[in-house]
Amino acid sequence: MLSYNDLPPDLKLCFAYCAIYAKNYQFCKDQVIHLWIANGLVQQFRSGNKYFLELRSRSLFEMVPESSERHVEKFLMHDLVNDLAQIASSKLCIRWKRMKDLICWNKDGTCPIPWEKVVALRN
Repeated sequence: MLSYNDLPPDLKLCFAYCAIYAKNYQFCKDQVIHLWIANGLVQQFRSGNKYFLELRSRSLFEMVPESSERHVEKFLMHDLVNDLAQIASSKLCIRWKRMKDLICWNKDGTCPIPWEKVVALRN
């Protein structure tokens, strides 16, 4: 946590964004940087690269020893680091894990929306 607490606000946002990755998901550095740019967290690839390297130097990202794709470095977050990213992102966004959480429920536990419409929402 110390490593996270010492991050500047911009880096905290970039790290928290990585909560989108599931545990043990292997990602490419360029992929993360492009997502940061697309979501307005960084302006240029160069600054995104700098942020990525800073997060890696703080052991928040670790390199996968052997990637299935040659000449492509893959990274992942340790399970506990992923948990930290989930906690950090909880202040910034809402994460829906189950479809039923998206539906408003009556006080008696019934759903005011017909099941057919709920199924249509999922598709």
